Formats: sequence, structure tokens, C-alpha cells
Amino acid sequence: MPEIKKSIRIVTSDEALLASVRAAVSGLKGWTLEEPLSIEALLKASVPSGDVILLDAWQRSENVYESCRRLAGKTKCRTYVVTDPDNALAEPIALFCGATGTLRDESRVRSVMRKALKAAATRRGSGCRWATRRR
Repeated sequence: MPEIKKSIRIVTSDEALLASVRAAVSGLKGWTLEEPLSIEALLKASVPSGDVILLDAWQRSENVYESCRRLAGKTKCRTYVVTDPDNALAEPIALFCGATGTLRDESRVRSVMRKALKAAATRRGSGCRWATRRR
């Protein structure tokens, strides 16, 4: 009898997050990663009860908590909101909206910091207007 694989379904447009999840799933036996979906596609699809849904808190298409409310009761999956590690309010709001919980994405914070530091390094001077004025 063939092995029944469970799927992780993700709603994101963040390539870094998708790559992290893809790498993590590749090491899990019996699990596959579905390509990024929209909330509408998840609502229309017949999602098996053992699957996991990951919702990116930074998705631009709709508020992630509204997405949780729309999915609550319509899928029999565990649903997690992927958020940054400093968001203390994410978990209680996600639970209230029907999510199973939250996952903290440390790599997202590192990538945002890297971009900010790179942008700051390419600016001329200190970046402060008052510091570059001549008196």
C-alpha cells in the first residue's frame, strides 16, 4: 500500500520564507510542500484533515487574521500564522481568530536587518541632515 503523504500548504509571496519552509519539509519523511496558494484556493480545495496551513503574517493580499477567520471551520487542518519573533500579540489574536498557533520566523528578521544595514551603508555621510550641514 502506498504511503499517504501529508502536505504543508503555505500562503505567502515571500521567497525567503518559501525557501526556508521548502528546505525544512525536504527533510521530513511523509510530508510534501504544496506551492503557494491563495486563501480563495484553500477555501475551494478539499484539504485533508492531516495537512498543515501556514499563513504569512506579512501577506499583502488580505489581513492574516481575517484569513484565519475565513478558514476557521472550513478546513480541518492545523493553521499557523508565521510572524516575526517580536510580535507578542500575534499568538492571542491568531488563536482568537481560529488558528492553531503561531510560528516565529527568525530568518525574516535577519533578512530585513541585512537589507536595512546594506541600505544604510550605501548612503553618503551619516544619514542625518543636521550632521552634514556646514556652519
